[in-house]
Amino acid sequence: MDFTPEFPNLNRYSGWAIFSLILIGYVILYIINIFLPLDFSFPFEYQNLTSRIWSWTELLLGVGAIMNLFINRAGFSTSGLIRGIILGIISGASHYGMNQSLTDGILTGLLVLVCYVSALTIFRTGHGVPVISFQESPVYILRLILFGIIISVPFACINLGYFYLNQGLLLSPGIIDAIFLACNPAISEEIIFRFFPVILTFALLRNESSDRRTLCAVIFIGVVPHSLNHLPELFVTNPIGAVIMCILTSLLFGLPMCLLQLYKGLPSACGFHWFVDMTRFLAGY
Repeated sequence: MDFTPEFPNLNRYSGWAIFSLILIGYVILYIINIFLPLDFSFPFEYQNLTSRIWSWTELLLGVGAIMNLFINRAGFSTSGLIRGIILGIISGASHYGMNQSLTDGILTGLLVLVCYVSALTIFRTGHGVPVISFQESPVYILRLILFGIIISVPFACINLGYFYLNQGLLLSPGIIDAIFLACNPAISEEIIFRFFPVILTFALLRNESSDRRTLCAVIFIGVVPHSLNHLPELFVTNPIGAVIMCILTSLLFGLPMCLLQLYKGLPSACGFHWFVDMTRFLAGY
């Protein structure tokens, strides 16, 4: 009796393979950042490990967005490009207001533009989950932003309480500055570190596993790396504390913003993120 073994269809798991490589690559990059002397600051000069891992990851995400933009160029739209330019200008100008670096401002604006447009091409070609992403009327967008702000109030209070307990009272830069400076993290972090990776992950996995597994992977990629990027210095001085802080920040901030983005739209997540950072800046932290 002849026996012909049946081999698994590897193409069926290609999305999970790519997703796994992305995660492994991020872990390796994170470890390199911790152990590599800060003197090695290619391609820019960095003040600390946190700024270096932020720069490295956002640059790599930008490269990935450009590659995806080429692959899914059939989904390119002029209206999406215009919205991306507007978001990039706001974010870049806000970043410039933060550190007076024209290079950082321009780079941030370009990364926002590329990652936003690239994510749009994915679900315009039918490969990703459609997420509300500033394509609606201005009134509806404002309602979504306001919804995110309302949801964020208790989380902003927790955030302020943490900083107060650790740093005490600080001088406020003023409400106008706080409102303007909070625009950059609200836009750039939600688009570069959440919107694009989330849409890309869903596109990779949607046809290869159950909806629950795909959703778990999407939430993980949209929450954990962003939280870890805040903590490299803490991993050096207090690894256990860093793990605890990663869990807390993921649950209290990353998870709500990721779920808002998936179920209520990108504007709601931006509104949530903006209010949390605006109140922090307003309090001087």
